[in-house]
Amino acid sequence: MHILGAALGWGAQKTKTELGPEAFFKEMSLQKLQDMGVPFKKSGIVYPSITASQGSVDDKEKRTLLVKEFVTRLTQKVAHIIKHGHFPVVIGGDHAIAMGTWSGVTTALSAEGQFGLIWFDAHMDAHLKETSPSMAYHGMPLARLLGQGRSHLVQLGSQKVKLSPEHVCLVGIRSFEPAEKELLDRLGVRVFYMKEIAQRGIQAVMDDAVQIATTGTKGFGLSIDLDGFDPSEAPATGSLEAGGVGAESALKAFEVLAAHPKFKALEIAEFNPTLPGAYKTLTLIHRILKACQPPSK
Repeated sequence: MHILGAALGWGAQKTKTELGPEAFFKEMSLQKLQDMGVPFKKSGIVYPSITASQGSVDDKEKRTLLVKEFVTRLTQKVAHIIKHGHFPVVIGGDHAIAMGTWSGVTTALSAEGQFGLIWFDAHMDAHLKETSPSMAYHGMPLARLLGQGRSHLVQLGSQKVKLSPEHVCLVGIRSFEPAEKELLDRLGVRVFYMKEIAQRGIQAVMDDAVQIATTGTKGFGLSIDLDGFDPSEAPATGSLEAGGVGAESALKAFEVLAAHPKFKALEIAEFNPTLPGAYKTLTLIHRILKACQPPSK
């Protein structure tokens, strides 16, 4: 595992997720990861050209430029890790980082349109600018990766669309706007809502998700928004939604997923260390990393 911090907060209304990577990379946190027997290397932290800690930016176009510039550099950093034969883990940061993470992975593997992605989240993150009530980019990354919306964020790393709908699925969904559902339904993306998970269990659902993400692909990845978990398990995240996935069952399912030989990359987004329950949430991140150790080469 080569762990890369992605300190982006400009994609969200609340910007403190930009502090997530620094909290993760503190010495006590990394020591705990070592004590858990997780082998890793630090790949540093990618910062935006201006952080929210340095001053507020209210202008939407300037925020757009900051997000674009950031995910462009993140794409390059992730691609570099992949090209050197390593397994990238990206720690955010708001979920807009996904545009950079998965653009970097797919372009480095020359797998645009032939890469699977499991999107573990309470939300669909499939807005276009014209459908988003908040205009926040952390509600749009999946749409961009599927080739929908502004071209400069669709064409990160290469001109090609990064993900094909038949190789993508969403797990844990329980809060969304009609326009997002309409888009994903039109594209034919499989969505595993919480109701189905409650009926079938997370392991059965994740088995189906891995099948979708690996059939006809060169590899697949797992993008985790911490709000996919129940708020009692991951309280320090920005968009809490009641009734999420339980941590214990999810971690067991992640272990099974991570043993698949096509597992290529992991992303964990939306950790806000300024919120109550930060230590509990950080501990969950450590446990995710232990569960998601990639197959040995």
